[in-house]
This record gives sequence, C-alpha cells and structure tokens, in this order.
Amino acid sequence: MSFYIHDHRDMTAAWLKIGLAFVFLWVAGAMYINPSAFFHYLPAFLTQIVSPELFLRLFGVYEVFLALWILSGKLTFFAGVVAACTLIGITIFNLDAFPILFRNIGLICAAFALSSHSAYYK
Repeated sequence: MSFYIHDHRDMTAAWLKIGLAFVFLWVAGAMYINPSAFFHYLPAFLTQIVSPELFLRLFGVYEVFLALWILSGKLTFFAGVVAACTLIGITIFNLDAFPILFRNIGLICAAFALSSHSAYYK
C-alpha cells in the first residue's frame, strides 16, 4: 500500500483500507489466542464437517491474507468485494447474534465503498 497521499481520494482509500484490515487482523489474532470464544459463531453444519479449532485457525489465516491483500492496494475492487462477502456470510449465519454483529453492516458498507472507490478512481 502506498502511503503517499496525492489528494483527498487517496486519503479516503487509505482510511478504508486501514480500518478494514485492522478489523480482520484483530479478529484473526483473537481467534488464535482464544478460539473457544468464537465457537458459538460457527454454523452447526460446519462443525460436523471440520473441528471448530481447525476451522478457526484456517479462517484466521484467511483473514490475515485478506487484510494484507486489502493493504497491498492490488486488485482493490476484488479485495473489497471479498471482504464484504466474508462479512455478509458471517452475519447471515449468525442472525441470532445480530445485536452484536449489527456493526458488520457498517463494515460491509465500508468494504463496498472501497470497491466502488477503486473502480471509479483508477
């Protein structure tokens, strides 16, 4: 990610990238430190296929790569779409936890904003 700011549009993209990447890195770290705190977010069908510990470790690695992709500035449109889809999936499979996950709606909008920004300001 280039931190050389040419104008306000670059600053907007930088803040979106930093904010989204922070969220994915924070959760990946939290899942690594205390995976059992995230077991209740996993759909039942998933825990029948793979152990919760293994899935959360793999998902944490995925989130780190996603955060690094967002920060890299490469194919930002697609990174934003993947981030939004990830957050949509987490939210849909956990509607019973919506009082906690309602913040994901703002993050989903931020991910789509990053995508649309990168598509418009090439």
